[in-house]
Amino acid sequence: MATLKFPDADTTAAALPLTTDLVRQLHTFQHASLTDQLLNAIPTLLCVLNPQRQIVYTNQLLLDLLDIDDPAQVYGLHVCAILDCQHSASAHDHHDADDGHPCQGCNVLRGIAASRQQTLPVSRDCFVTQRSGHVLELRVWAQTLYLHGDQYTLFSVADLSRERQRDLLERVFLHDIRNTAALIVSYTDLLDMLEEDERHQFRADLVRISERLLREIDTHQILSSAEKGQLKLLPTRINPADLLHHCQTEYSTYAREWGIRVHVDVAPGTPEIYTDQALLERVIGNMLKNALEACTRGDTVTLMVDHDDDQIVFAVHNPGFILPEIQARIFRRSTSTKGNKRGLGTYSIKLLSEKYLQGAAWFESTRADGTTFYVSHPLGLTAVRL
Repeated sequence: MATLKFPDADTTAAALPLTTDLVRQLHTFQHASLTDQLLNAIPTLLCVLNPQRQIVYTNQLLLDLLDIDDPAQVYGLHVCAILDCQHSASAHDHHDADDGHPCQGCNVLRGIAASRQQTLPVSRDCFVTQRSGHVLELRVWAQTLYLHGDQYTLFSVADLSRERQRDLLERVFLHDIRNTAALIVSYTDLLDMLEEDERHQFRADLVRISERLLREIDTHQILSSAEKGQLKLLPTRINPADLLHHCQTEYSTYAREWGIRVHVDVAPGTPEIYTDQALLERVIGNMLKNALEACTRGDTVTLMVDHDDDQIVFAVHNPGFILPEIQARIFRRSTSTKGNKRGLGTYSIKLLSEKYLQGAAWFESTRADGTTFYVSHPLGLTAVRL
């Protein structure tokens, strides 16, 4: 749960006024020593909420995580404020996640509401976008609790980010290397059936596919290190045109097999840049791979690069369209246009570009113009980030 943090002072606006009922509820738990002992014995992050979803009790584990000595600092806060949700300032006005409000569909609020309708605990998995833009992947539990005739909600939370990250990395990695290994086997079988003049091209393709397998293994290691903050940069001078043509060649076998054209468009006068070549190749390669997978036979994918005084912009265009519900979460880990929770390509584009290459990643997608992913980077890294 290291990603959870106590909100800044201005987030306390999410707390409701200190009413007579709230004072009475706080007094109830402050003087219930047995209840305090029992709740502190539960080995998970836990708090007790009143019907307005205000915190009237929190166990020591949660206080320790939030680095708070005095529990009075959180009493009366809305539970969404503790999660630092971007909508926490208005969540207390929407007890049932009203239609049209951003809290509609929030599984934190839905879980709490559902627990009040039944005696069994309710569990929900959810995403919470914090004010910083960071997205928490959580599992929350809610259980109705009665004390002195009043109804409360026992609320606990666990961070799923690392578990989901590990599972997704493994699933995508195994899927990709299996596909590449199967392609190597197919090409090897075909070699014995071809005439000598055809074998040369197949051997060259086989070498490229084998190199792709090694790159996929390297990519898995890079992404794992990047998420742990352990990636070290090795900047060098790069010719952007050479980089795009290299990526075009690397994916030529895939493009030819599926009947897709890959075009490179380099703006005149594009200068060399000083950055980490391996990481930038991964970023552009993922952009190209995603574009190819979005195409149908006969389509064209365009790799582009342009620049201004201090920035260079790479772009990859394909004629496909991303549905609005996917666009809203396109850079989130596990989001994929291909289904089966396989998404890592767009997530890694943003992670590597913004956390390590000092750049930015964004996209545009319309039915009329298709989809273009962009990454901008400085012409030279200002410092090597670790």
